[in-house]
Amino acid sequence: MTAEEYLSQLQNLDECIRQDFGRLEDLRNRAKGDKAIDYSGVKVQVSAEDRMCDSVCNLVTLEEKIVKEINRLADAKELIISQIRELKDVKAMSVLYSVYVEYRNISDTGRKLKMCNDSVKKYRDKGLHDFIEMYKGKMYFLLSGKPL
Repeated sequence: MTAEEYLSQLQNLDECIRQDFGRLEDLRNRAKGDKAIDYSGVKVQVSAEDRMCDSVCNLVTLEEKIVKEINRLADAKELIISQIRELKDVKAMSVLYSVYVEYRNISDTGRKLKMCNDSVKKYRDKGLHDFIEMYKGKMYFLLSGKPL
């Protein structure tokens, strides 16, 4: 795994959480929604209470998963921020923070830091090189905790 892939894990975790919030909202809407089911000709022994219980259990399970993911993201973000802040080059540190913690693209990072895009790319590449040199063998998959 490259330094860029390692640092990009924050955005991946954040996106997973965003998707799970969408799933949670969908489950809530389905649990609240009126259901019109045609049971003609079919013998059904499931009560409305059973369906509601299943919906609530699914909601609680997903909410617990989201809380764990949020905690994992917060821990991973703190780790990566502290690692980025150990870089010696302040401009490279600022660029990596903007790109990989704030999820800004090159242009937005350039505007924020008052740099041209070429300078942002140069400092990003330098920061990634310095990062990999500092943390070679010490980077982990943030999702699993396994070494790279």
